[in-house]
Formats: sequence, structure tokens, C-alpha cells
Amino acid sequence: MIDTVRGTAERIIDVVPLVMRSIRAKLHELRAADINVHQFRAMLYINRNHGTSLSDVAAHVGVSLPTMSVLIDKLVDRKLVSRDARGGEEDRRKMCLFLTLQGQEELNVAYDFAQKFLMVKMSRLSKEELKTISQAMQILQDLFVISPEK
Repeated sequence: MIDTVRGTAERIIDVVPLVMRSIRAKLHELRAADINVHQFRAMLYINRNHGTSLSDVAAHVGVSLPTMSVLIDKLVDRKLVSRDARGGEEDRRKMCLFLTLQGQEELNVAYDFAQKFLMVKMSRLSKEELKTISQAMQILQDLFVISPEK
């Protein structure tokens, strides 16, 4: 069991960065949206978690609060993200983050571009292989959504 767990863990550690690197390279080609991978992941999280906090986005993307603060400042300057104060407070750490309409549009362009890239890559796979990957993704999602720290 330990060898199976260890081997599977090694495969995840090896494969996930490879997939993300490929997506990052593809997004880099997309100059229309002009969104890098950290911005893409932050905007995707904000889109799925309306009114989320800076801390939550930083934790999701895996960067420090100061780094995420700079990233969000740039997205706000580009009018892709808006900040709203919770309870009228001016403390930026207590701000709720939302995508603007322009942010939603740019996210959609980048998301569609990344999705089409993955679809082309996976079009070579058999239905059985696609089903296996889909099942594995669901298992990983369930495992890490329920208990990301364990």
C-alpha cells in the first residue's frame, strides 16, 4: 500500500506542474486577454467565490498576502476586479473581491483558450482514457476539497 501511495504521490507531483506549465505557456501566447497564470487562477477563484477575501485568494493561488495584494491592485487598475468594503470599513484586508464585467469577459476568453488547448491535447485519447482521467480528477477534487491540509 505504501509503495502504491508513494508512487501515486510522485506521479501527481510530477504531472500536475507539467500540465500547469503547458497551460501557462499557452496562456502566454494569448495576448488578447493578457492574463498570466496567477491572475487567471485568482480571477477564476474570485468568479467562483463572489465576495471572497484577499487572504482566501492568496491561499488558493499559493502566494503570500503581499504578493496577492500587488496582483489584485494590478487587476483593479485594469478594471478586471473590484473591491467592496465589508461593513463600510476601509481596511483593504477586509475587502470583498468581485470580477467586473470586463474581468468576466477576459476570464472567459482565457478560460476558453485554455480549455480548447486541453481539448486538442486530449482528442488523441480513447474514450476509456478520457473516462479514467475524469474519474481520477473527481477523486482528487473530492480528496482535496474535503481535506486540503491532511
